[in-house]
Amino acid sequence: METLLGEATGSRKRKWSPPSGGLFHLPRRHTLEEPLELGLRRRVRASVAHISRLLKGRPEGLEKESPPRKKAGLASFRLGLKSKDRAPSFLRELSDETVVLGQSVTLACQVSAQPAAQATWSKDGTPLESSSRLLISSTLKNFQLLTILVVNADDLGVYTCSVRNTLGTAATTAVLRKAGPRRRGRG
Repeated sequence: METLLGEATGSRKRKWSPPSGGLFHLPRRHTLEEPLELGLRRRVRASVAHISRLLKGRPEGLEKESPPRKKAGLASFRLGLKSKDRAPSFLRELSDETVVLGQSVTLACQVSAQPAAQATWSKDGTPLESSSRLLISSTLKNFQLLTILVVNADDLGVYTCSVRNTLGTAATTAVLRKAGPRRRGRG
C-alpha cells in the first residue's frame, strides 16, 4: 500500500493512519454505554411520537409516551387511523325483475359497511315491513333480501333498499314488472 501511495504522490512517502475516533464518526452523545442502535431507536420513537401528535392535532410534549409493543423481527407502528370504518356501499345492486303473477320473487343486494348498516325497504316510496306474504331478511354475507311469496298486480312497481350507518347512507332501486304472454315458436 505504501508503494502505491508513493507512486501516486511522486517521491513523497506517506504512511496511512486510521481516522481518529474509529471508522464511524459518532456524535459526542453516543458513548460506549449507549450503542448506536439504541440511539437510532430513540430518535425513531421520538419522530413517530411527533408525527402522531401532529396527526392528532396535539401540541408537542403534552402526550406521555407509552412503551412500544414489540413483535419479533418486525418494526412497525400505527398512526391511529381506523381504515376499516366506511360508509355503506353496494357490492351488488338490485336488478330489475320480470315475474309471473302468482309466483314468488326475491330481490337481493349486497352491502359493504363498517360499522354494520341498517337496511330499510320501500315500494314506490312507501316503507315496507315483513308480513305473511312479504319477508325482509339479511344474511351473514351482508345480503339484504326482500321476498314476495305470491306476487299479485299490486306488487308491481319500483323497490328501493336503503342502508345507513353512522358514516352515511346508500340506496339501490329495481323495477318489478309483470311478464308478458309467452310466444310460441315457429314450427
